[in-house]
Amino acid sequence: YVYNNYNSFGFSAYGIDGRLPETPAGATNSAVFLPSTTGGKTKSALASFMGVARYTYNDKYTATASYRYDGSTRVAPENKWHGFYSFGANWNAKAEEFLKNNDFVNDLRVRASYGITASPFGGDFTYLPTYTVGTSYGGVAAIRPSAAGNADYDWEYVKESNVGFDLAILKNRLRISADYYYRLTTNMFIDQPPSATSGFSLLSLSSGKMRNRGVEFEINGDVIKTGNFLWSVGVNAGYNKNKILHVTDVTDSYPDGDSRILKVGLPYGTYFAPDWAGVNPQTGEAQYYNLDGSITTTYNVNTQSTTNSGGLYPTFTGGFNTSLSYKGITASALFSFVSNVMRWNNEDFYNENQRYATSNQ
Repeated sequence: YVYNNYNSFGFSAYGIDGRLPETPAGATNSAVFLPSTTGGKTKSALASFMGVARYTYNDKYTATASYRYDGSTRVAPENKWHGFYSFGANWNAKAEEFLKNNDFVNDLRVRASYGITASPFGGDFTYLPTYTVGTSYGGVAAIRPSAAGNADYDWEYVKESNVGFDLAILKNRLRISADYYYRLTTNMFIDQPPSATSGFSLLSLSSGKMRNRGVEFEINGDVIKTGNFLWSVGVNAGYNKNKILHVTDVTDSYPDGDSRILKVGLPYGTYFAPDWAGVNPQTGEAQYYNLDGSITTTYNVNTQSTTNSGGLYPTFTGGFNTSLSYKGITASALFSFVSNVMRWNNEDFYNENQRYATSNQ
């Protein structure tokens, strides 16, 4: 059981004589606005009941099952309580007669699992229409709507299947693991921009669907292994294919931030930017393609062509590690890489954009 209790308090003051000791900066006697206080208090709770059962037969076959029943105050009352489960199986092939006396293969296990997990939205009372109390103009207190709420808000569910194996050979000096996984996320949390006439900037929905599938493998080996000295190396790699399957019932795409689009058929976190046409060799100016294929150096949102510039999350990941150990002293090194990924250079964006002239201060 987890219980969270958050409290906040703020105070802003205007018209205070600056000669008073420890007067906050900006609180001068020439200011025209009245002092104000702000504060907030939220409470949330998560209750969980769980159980695990495990059975092993003849040291060869193992089955595992688990069940968890969760309730959260961050979900609408009709969806507050849900049960989640998982199943797993493990086959110890080394215990079979055909491998029991094999000195080359020291361990071989094949495993498979399937399970459902879920998480509530990170914010409190997102499913309820809420109001904000504060000073709206000239120090006059007011109450205004701050969130539209969504009574259908539900948990975000993840269904995942996994199959893999673990192999150890050469007196356990070479160890290999490989996995294939399939992960389906439903009721994915989405903050969709509503109609501009609603007065709200975002509407929280639990309507998206996303698929992840991929493979991962890892190889570790002991190159030199003596009484006092051990040199080990390892490599790992992974491939993940991500795809948005559903956004909402009324649209298949919508902007996700300033430069990304959430669109059916594309990976999550896909960037879109003006279609780059290179640099003009005579003037040095950046060039872009218009929708009709012509090249321009002037940005126009109505005529500018945009293109898929890549994704926020890598398709390929991997790494290499090595370690040296001697009489309890260890030195290690690690190298990792990602591929087929795009990052937005916000530093140049803010420093070179005249709109944000003070952002480099």
